[in-house]
Amino acid sequence: MREDNAPRKRVELHLHTQMSTMDACASAKALISQAAAWGHPAIAITDHGVVQAFPEASARSRGKDIKFIPGCEGYLIEDAPEIVSGGDHRALEDTAFVVLDFETTGLNPNMDEIIEIGAVRLERGKGGGGVLQLIDPGRAIPEKVVELTGINSAMLAGQPSLAEVFPKFAEFLEGAVLVAHNASFDMAFLRRAFKRFGREMDAPILDTLALARNAYKELRNHKQGTGLQAFDISLKNAHRAVHDARATGLVLLKRWNAERFAPQRHKRRFQTDAGAQAYHVILLAKNQTGMTNLYRLVSEGHLNYFHRTPRMPRKLIEKYREGLIIGSACEAGELFRAVLAGKDAKTLERIARFYDYLEIQPIGNNAFLVREGAVKDEEGPARPQPQDTRPGR
Repeated sequence: MREDNAPRKRVELHLHTQMSTMDACASAKALISQAAAWGHPAIAITDHGVVQAFPEASARSRGKDIKFIPGCEGYLIEDAPEIVSGGDHRALEDTAFVVLDFETTGLNPNMDEIIEIGAVRLERGKGGGGVLQLIDPGRAIPEKVVELTGINSAMLAGQPSLAEVFPKFAEFLEGAVLVAHNASFDMAFLRRAFKRFGREMDAPILDTLALARNAYKELRNHKQGTGLQAFDISLKNAHRAVHDARATGLVLLKRWNAERFAPQRHKRRFQTDAGAQAYHVILLAKNQTGMTNLYRLVSEGHLNYFHRTPRMPRKLIEKYREGLIIGSACEAGELFRAVLAGKDAKTLERIARFYDYLEIQPIGNNAFLVREGAVKDEEGPARPQPQDTRPGR
């Protein structure tokens, strides 16, 4: 029989039973019996979005020298999206915007490279200059990227490297608010580019995806194509950077108004929609009030916010937070995802403040990130270096 000979026993705070869809096979009874046999003083059950294992877990722990901690791994969503981040109260009529879009070798900002820059500058409510530049990433282009964008390795042969292009592109961005549709993706690549060349990105950022979710709730979804169709804007070359950027810029011009560019003006409450990003979050009940509030959140998630999973808006968690201990969860949690996206320390600290504790899982739990190429190795992605790695250079 396997034994636990550690002098100080662990207390597991993230554990699934067969009540978690497609994520566990063991019963609460079997898990608690094993933990008790190993001498563990307590154990939590945190099934995905549900609490059906509680009766069995409570019954099994009764009379044993182990404490059952009732919990749940919920699906956190924002019900007040941050349309503007880093706003500085500049007047819209005096503001320059740069709407940008990148095509890349993949979706991972820590490992993949930019292969095309498309950017359009808008000033005083009118279109201005633009940038369209192919970039040689120094590696082969995956076939799925070629199919999506039409950009292949032959097209990039002889094109400049990012190191050659970036200084001039950074000048083009100076003094402007940066705009993108689903800005977190493009800004992660841009933030990484600034860092690899020894600079920090500190411009205000406007996300037209969050803006659309707030202003156009009647749309069936808030993908770029849907919004363009609603505004009768044509996009003939989707997934080419400059065309995507120009189309997003036209949408922004439709929303042009004279109010000041302040972040608090753009944090209106909105109805959550099917496209909202959901992050994992751990909820542990520490008393009877916490149990009551946990049941409320689970019920609300199923009855009023269900979309594939029973989601929990952040404001609702804050409302029913009494008696609960909130944990940052696994790699699907918002803090871990922000780290992978290369968010700055100030942003990470702001995210962390929401939680009562930060979860650090065994390396093996996240080894799939290495296997899938999301990070370089167990130490995480190496800090990018400003060098030209193209063949023959």
